[in-house]
Amino acid sequence: MSFIPHTDADVGVMLDTVGLDSTINLFDSIPDEIRLDFPPSSGVPQALSEPELIASMKALAGRNRGELVCFAGGGAYDAFVPAAVSSIAAKPEFATAYTPYQAEVSQGVLQALFEYQTLICRLTGMEVANASLYDGATALVEGVALAAAVTGKSKIVVGAGLNPRFRQVLETVASGHSWDITSVPLEGGVSAWPSIDGDVAAVVVQHPNYLGCLEDVGLVTARASEAGALSVVVTDPISNGILKTPGALGADVVVGEGQQLGGALNFGGPYLGIFATKDAYLRQVPGRIVGETVDADGKRAYALALQAREQHIRREKASSNICTNQTLMAIAATAALAWLGPQGLRRAAESSSLLAHYLADRLCEIPGCSLATTAPFFREFALKLPLPAADVIERLADEGFLAGVDLTGDYPDFGDAMLVAVTENRTRQQADQYVEAMNKVIKK
Repeated sequence: MSFIPHTDADVGVMLDTVGLDSTINLFDSIPDEIRLDFPPSSGVPQALSEPELIASMKALAGRNRGELVCFAGGGAYDAFVPAAVSSIAAKPEFATAYTPYQAEVSQGVLQALFEYQTLICRLTGMEVANASLYDGATALVEGVALAAAVTGKSKIVVGAGLNPRFRQVLETVASGHSWDITSVPLEGGVSAWPSIDGDVAAVVVQHPNYLGCLEDVGLVTARASEAGALSVVVTDPISNGILKTPGALGADVVVGEGQQLGGALNFGGPYLGIFATKDAYLRQVPGRIVGETVDADGKRAYALALQAREQHIRREKASSNICTNQTLMAIAATAALAWLGPQGLRRAAESSSLLAHYLADRLCEIPGCSLATTAPFFREFALKLPLPAADVIERLADEGFLAGVDLTGDYPDFGDAMLVAVTENRTRQQADQYVEAMNKVIKK
């Protein structure tokens, strides 16, 4: 149905019914100091015609810097998205917000999600995966919530190498759960893990961590298990192409951001939360789970499984407040993983890691530049600079590069430093040009 705006007469009748003189009175409950005037006398623009609106949106879009060669990471990566993946994700059968409750008319979507779960289990080395969560940060929160529910404890130990944005989300949720979060400091770029107390619910380690360094996950999971805590490993899915999987290292819960599996760099998303765990915790798993069954004719079929865990049935007793997922992004990730295959994933991981180490060596030849960490890294590294990181990033943008992520606010002990990332999209020629531009900027 087309939208039909209210006439003045319609508005008048509605106001008379509720006993108000003006639509402005609908907002009387908002304090004056935060309420905007209307009609807009305080900077709120007037309505635009369609051509004016299109021109305005184009002008805003023109401020994007998507043409810059991207060496920034920090949890969002300029990964290669095959054309086939974009084409599959754009199919109208998949491009829908509909949750496939009606299995009899949703077998295609359900099978795709089942394949996604299977691939995530193989990628992480775990036994069960859900059909996705909102993003990596919410997946982490759900992993910690599962650990707290299983253990009945409330203390959370977090390595300082965790993505600072993930930690902010975790702290926000923790304030409502009375979780007590403590940090493990960094030494050489990795967390200096102590023994774990018996009152700990979850031990959180990111591997590779936010600085790109490789944590001793086996040590963490062993100490967590000895203390009766669950280990929650935040993983980079691409790294699992060449590193041991978190499952092989003893993880209880594996979470991560799946944007780089078929997803573009979008400010604000949509992104993809990966969540996998052991069979023992199946009934505490948040979100959707697709199961395989047989239909009335004995043929293979798929349906949402174990829905009694979820909020729309159990309400306040549900294992999670999240009652939806990122189906389309999960399907894109499925297409990307299937397209790459194990060898393609390995090549993507190897090429980005080798080029990252080449670039780090070249940058460290520049006077005043050095690595801020000493631990081995995957494809991302913290670079100390002789100038403020914000200035270097701004100047390199003028040279055509999105240079990296300023670490000054999150890791002040490093001084002037930025985080540099290399993906499979980058070439050696681009790396050499980046070094030349860095030389130019620093010598100015």
